[in-house]
Amino acid sequence: MSVARCVFAILIAITICASELPDYIPRCSRSDPKLNECALRSTRKALPRMVKGDKKYRLPRVEPIKVPEMKIRVGNALALDMKQVRISGIGDSDVGKVDFDFDNNRISTAFFVPNLNIQSAYVISGAILSLPIEGQGSVNITMSRVNFTYDFDFNIVEKQGQQYMQPVNPLVAFKSAGGYVDFGELLSADSTYGKQVNQFLNDNWEEAE
Repeated sequence: MSVARCVFAILIAITICASELPDYIPRCSRSDPKLNECALRSTRKALPRMVKGDKKYRLPRVEPIKVPEMKIRVGNALALDMKQVRISGIGDSDVGKVDFDFDNNRISTAFFVPNLNIQSAYVISGAILSLPIEGQGSVNITMSRVNFTYDFDFNIVEKQGQQYMQPVNPLVAFKSAGGYVDFGELLSADSTYGKQVNQFLNDNWEEAE
């Protein structure tokens, strides 16, 4: 997710690339015993600017996020292919935690998104909560009060005399408090059944998620 990449870029900047930073990214010292607190303040200040992009530093705009294709598989039970994916709401993220563990080369973060909207073309087949589901068309998914965690290990590599932080083993997890989904053209020959499936998914959002 692009907001996670923005958080990662900020953390690199404030702890390693301390020179030539944009003025909206406050600097932090790795030796500061309150580094986590400093990094949290810096990330909160910088993130709203970074998601809008910055031509001077060749940072692309990431709101909304545009993803050419996403594939979701739930064992052999469900296959969901999404194309021309558009994700909005990331710009309103609030970072809640930044935790550096230099002894184990690991960083843990947590952030909150009030509302996250996903729109795309889709093809789906299989079953959700034992309910058969099949179709293709346009999908609109809105999730509310989404809590994300983004944890990753890192290696410090040196190139041309400069140090760089290289992320490895990234792990993103999320949980939403509620949501709404609308799969258009589900079993397109039977619009009534499609409406019933969408209603069932919305009534059982927590289990379906």
